[in-house]
Amino acid sequence: MALAFIVLSCATYSTKIAEDSTYTQPPSTAKKTHSIFLLGDAGFASQDPDKYSIDGFKDILEAEGQADDIAIFLGDNIYPKGLPPKKDKTYDAAKGYLDAQVAAITNFKGAAYFIPGNHDWYSRGLPGLKRQEEYLEKATDNNEVFQPEKGCPIRTKSINDDLEIIFIDTQWFMVDWDKHPTMNDDCDIKSRNDFFLELEGELKKNNEKTIIVATHHPAITYGPHGGYFAARQHLFPSGSKIPLPILGSFVALARSQGGVTNQDRYNKRYDELMDRITTMVTASDRAVIVSGHEHTLQYIDLDNIKQIVSGAGSKSNPVALGPGADFVSSSRGFAVLDIYDDRSSKVRFYTMDGATATLVHSADVHPAEKPFDTSGLPTDFENETAAKAYKEGTDKTDGYRWFWGDHYRYVYGTDIKVPVVTLDEFMGGFTIERKGGGHQTRSLRLIDGQGRNFALRAVKKSAVQFLQTVAFKDNYVEEDFKETLTEDVLLDFYTSSHPFASFTVGPLSDAIGLYHTNPQLVYMPKHPALGKYNEEFGDELYIIEERPDDGFLDVASVGNPDDIESTSDMLANLR
Repeated sequence: MALAFIVLSCATYSTKIAEDSTYTQPPSTAKKTHSIFLLGDAGFASQDPDKYSIDGFKDILEAEGQADDIAIFLGDNIYPKGLPPKKDKTYDAAKGYLDAQVAAITNFKGAAYFIPGNHDWYSRGLPGLKRQEEYLEKATDNNEVFQPEKGCPIRTKSINDDLEIIFIDTQWFMVDWDKHPTMNDDCDIKSRNDFFLELEGELKKNNEKTIIVATHHPAITYGPHGGYFAARQHLFPSGSKIPLPILGSFVALARSQGGVTNQDRYNKRYDELMDRITTMVTASDRAVIVSGHEHTLQYIDLDNIKQIVSGAGSKSNPVALGPGADFVSSSRGFAVLDIYDDRSSKVRFYTMDGATATLVHSADVHPAEKPFDTSGLPTDFENETAAKAYKEGTDKTDGYRWFWGDHYRYVYGTDIKVPVVTLDEFMGGFTIERKGGGHQTRSLRLIDGQGRNFALRAVKKSAVQFLQTVAFKDNYVEEDFKETLTEDVLLDFYTSSHPFASFTVGPLSDAIGLYHTNPQLVYMPKHPALGKYNEEFGDELYIIEERPDDGFLDVASVGNPDDIESTSDMLANLR
């Protein structure tokens, strides 16, 4: 068993590139808008070129960096135990490591940020973090340089309309909170569940932007923290000078199962965090996770998760070319994520030999956005109505209905006449703000000509969206559920709820004088005004209504009788 484990989890100290790795030269019409320079685990950095030099990183920053570019130090900024008090005998050495990193960005034209790693927590937790934060703010004359601030878990920074950075202190999630009872005193977020709700909200709000999720701990890794070890580590566990081949393999096996430290990927707490993060990230069109922690360079594209590991700022570890890995290297170095105005992105990896940085690999991350071809779509729907129903899947056998119940399948399967509407004509016209939706609903956020907010929600729920949310931990993703028995069963489960029940709220609210929204049932075809959203929306029934949570209560009111009456007429044949 031990031999099999060694073979299956073997990592090496070499650089490897996948055979199917792709890099597409950006077209001449594409303009680079941002470069994100990524360096992690530089906690032994020195300004001495012969000892853990980061001069190569500094040279690239100064040669390439522009005002719109960003440098992110991905945690473990000081080894071995963060920044101690000034009276501590290790203070000068710890401060020196930070000074070397600050020196690297002194002449950088863009913005620089540091996030904490687990080692930055090891100087008494929150006091050590605050010392580091205060030191960096003073050294850089920038009160925003350390993120998230005050020992809190998350901070989102909007760079522009197309780029968002979410800084996460992943060690905050994994520490023993009983040992740090005051750690959340200065934070709005007081629980791990509140953190997940905040992260989910930020990802949804920005789901069409390029989103950089900056974490110290990676979601996917093929180094020792991910259960991949070199033969040397099987023979000499924990740096032992005495060969312990069998014991070493069992230590490696225990680490791969998360049984030794919460700093390893498959530890229960670490696993819980990354299961939730990866599930939420997959719902975003252009998200990429950038991390340190593992003292390697890696680019992984697995199950719609884009993971860059750039934790080789001052240490090196073995690494394997695991599933989805495009490039891995054990050399010290860093990564650069380039973002273009056609919404494509590429990653470059540099290795550092002394004071020199050498480009060793480039790879595609996100493709350019291709406009949806609307030239063949109809444009004239004036005064049309459509008879629409979800007949597919509603015709069940007697035995099926006996076992599962009747539900409201007959409602879903009954043709109903509704108006045909398009976004450019209906109610004076709408523009699309972004996609919305929760764990089951597919929706668009709309803005009318007066700047008011509306929601357009599909009547038919999304089974795969729900399943993706609850089952990603087993490596299921959306494509795995399409046209499967699992999807059919869940879609049938949704028929236990009446699809048009919400339309009763308006008349009932009117009767007692309550403010309410005015939902309307419509059929929206695929049409030019939907633009790129034709890929996911159109040719089905939708409910459109005001969003009262966006200051609409002054108009979403007691009575829009015409709308309510017209909806009632539409539903009359179902009563």
